[in-house]
Amino acid sequence: MKVIVNDANILMDLIKVDLLDSFFELNLNMHTTDLVINECNENQKEILNKFIESGKMQLETFNDYRELTMLMENHPQISLADSSVLLVAKSLKGILLTGDKCLTKISGKFEIDTHGIFWVFDLLLEQGIIENKLYNDKLKELRDKNKRLPREEFEKRINN
Repeated sequence: MKVIVNDANILMDLIKVDLLDSFFELNLNMHTTDLVINECNENQKEILNKFIESGKMQLETFNDYRELTMLMENHPQISLADSSVLLVAKSLKGILLTGDKCLTKISGKFEIDTHGIFWVFDLLLEQGIIENKLYNDKLKELRDKNKRLPREEFEKRINN
């Protein structure tokens, strides 16, 4: 089973379009970090904690920040939470899920396989967790709610 390390923006986007339950039906070993959870608002934390408490997502914690700090010194464009998911993905030899362009670029230097929200949507469809109509509807909803995502990726996928 593939190991997945989730950055906050992926989890937040899935919450926005009410696909988090479907996401956790994927045949993946899910992880995130305490620093990512701390980036979420109270409502998002409450939702995510249900998946952590049920064992559907493993919470990785950091007690020693030296390695995180060194990573941030070498890559000042990423945050502490970004550094945490990068290090966890590296140590677990997992796939990093993020929509952060800087983090994606840096993860490539560490030879970490990195994907974003569109990969998640495609996987939900491929594994039959969501039907084509829901896939299209949720992509349209995400397009309306998250203006930072590339429009061309939506247009490639949405069947109007």
